[in-house]
Amino acid sequence: MISLQLPPPCLVFALATALFVGVSSSSLASGTYAGGLPGLALQINPAQYELGKLIFLGRAKLSGPLEASNRAQAAQLETQRLLLGRWHAAVPEKARPETSLDRLAGQLQPPQQAALRYYLETRFRLKLEDK
Repeated sequence: MISLQLPPPCLVFALATALFVGVSSSSLASGTYAGGLPGLALQINPAQYELGKLIFLGRAKLSGPLEASNRAQAAQLETQRLLLGRWHAAVPEKARPETSLDRLAGQLQPPQQAALRYYLETRFRLKLEDK
């Protein structure tokens, strides 16, 4: 007759713990993110973020380009064009849209411009100038 000896319970527990730690740490190495520091969670405004994302991706319905009918409007249009060009240059190269953001000059109302800025600052962790 063959007698089977079982390992001591502390050895079984040690092996089970090692197996659990090995599996859970390898799953984190596969591209998952365990989380950041507590208390530093990013609070986002989902509606503003989504509107900015749609504008950035060119999927938002915008008014047609404004035609500058006087000097004040022409200056405002050029200021917005320069601002959007600077924002486009601040976006990481791999994430830049194929067409420049300055194409949106004259089409963005102030709330839409604010949403685009919010999206860029949140998504790409940028600090953008407003002027």
